[in-house]
Amino acid sequence: MFSIKDQILMANDLGFEDVTIPEWPEIKRDADGKPVKDENGFAIPVKDKDGNPIPGVFRVRALSAAERDKFEASMIPAKGKNNQAHLDNFRARYVALTLVDPETGDLLFKGNELVEFGKKNARPINELFEVGRKLSGMSDKDVEELGKESKNDQP
Repeated sequence: MFSIKDQILMANDLGFEDVTIPEWPEIKRDADGKPVKDENGFAIPVKDKDGNPIPGVFRVRALSAAERDKFEASMIPAKGKNNQAHLDNFRARYVALTLVDPETGDLLFKGNELVEFGKKNARPINELFEVGRKLSGMSDKDVEELGKESKNDQP
């Protein structure tokens, strides 16, 4: 017989959602699985029978409570520092914590890749942000409070 604690700890509660992003279509790959690029260095999209690029599908997963707390803590400046919330690349950093390989569950972006990811089109990043936020129970008010934390924490 499982205890109530087991019921909580054994539950598979980190849900996910697959999101279609037209701006990031499926890409052609060579026999070795490497992306095929055009003369400008951009990946060549796979096209449907009508010649339209096939939109990419990306998996967004919920954050655990610990992951969300760590992300939120990273937004708040240390006492005595400039009292500005760390909003640089906010959406891209959040999405990078939720965007995973559907086969392995591994994060797609890490470390220095976040800077490059943040240079991508804001519309799809915002769409993925909204999905990740919903899956992780982060409300509009929560997002607003992250920006206000530093103002309320002045010496």
